[in-house]
Amino acid sequence: MYDATRPGGTVCLVGAGSRTDESGLSMAELVLNEKAVLPSSYGGDNVRRAFAEIIDPWRAGRIDLDSVITHHLPLTDINEAIRQMHTGEVLRTVIDIV
Repeated sequence: MYDATRPGGTVCLVGAGSRTDESGLSMAELVLNEKAVLPSSYGGDNVRRAFAEIIDPWRAGRIDLDSVITHHLPLTDINEAIRQMHTGEVLRTVIDIV
């Protein structure tokens, strides 16, 4: 998306990469095109407040979260869940701990 952004535009990074992920952007590219690159963690919202605003309507049946859960795995298969997350095989996995 960086290349599709106009000079002087803003690119918003969504999602966390690993500590070893690199952008591949050169300093000259950043300076000459004057593009702003901004990170986003949970949309810039307060995570505790945002989760609280979602949990109550979910418990009341007003938000369908089950439709975005593609897999359930037991805690003993946590390594498989992490592998699937890294490969992109799953959308959302719930780890069952009971």
